[in-house]
This record gives sequence, structure tokens and C-alpha cells, in this order.
Amino acid sequence: MAGRFIYQPILEKIDNGQLLVADVTRLNFNVVFEIGYAMGRQKRAYLVRNSAITGSDDLIGQVGIFDTLGYELYSSSGELVSHLSSIFSVTPLTIVENALNKVAPVYVVVPRHKTDP
Repeated sequence: MAGRFIYQPILEKIDNGQLLVADVTRLNFNVVFEIGYAMGRQKRAYLVRNSAITGSDDLIGQVGIFDTLGYELYSSSGELVSHLSSIFSVTPLTIVENALNKVAPVYVVVPRHKTDP
């Protein structure tokens, strides 16, 4: 696999599964992409964060979606097992598919630090 993208087997696992468990302790592009992909494919995303590790707390707050979705805190393998064992539903978030609204305003997300006028 060296020198090749490994995304295809991961996306196939997400497509074939019912639930994605993602650790958001330290956010990285791959994990964020996989969470978004799973949600877009209407799969349940179950997020966890290790409270015993200094992670991406500030970034999680800035991104905004992870504190909205919620995550379970764990600090040991026993706590993580307990959380995962207690998952009782794999029902994903409901995504409402509406026709394109051509009258709605366009929203632009600007970076935190503006550099150009």
C-alpha cells in the first residue's frame, strides 16, 4: 500500500457498516472527513474524546460541529468499552433533502484572520 491513497477501503467499510466510531481527541483531516462522509451516507457517527490527553479542545470549539453533535468523554479503556457497549441505536441523523432554494441568501464563511480586503 505504500505510495497509494488508503481512503477507498476505509470508505467501503463506512458504506458497509451501520456505525462509525470516531475519536476526536486530536482532530485531523482524515477523521473529520470520515465523520462527514459517514453522515452524508446516512450512517450513525458516535464520537468519543479522551479526557486524559491534551487534545484539540480549542479546535473542537472553533469548528463547532463536534460540540453540537456531542461526544462521550473517556479516560481509560474501561470507560471507552462501557460507552461503546451502551450504544443502543445505530439510527443516523435525519437529513432532510429539499429542493434547491434559489431565493435564499448565500453565506460566506470567512477565516478567523482576514489578510486581504
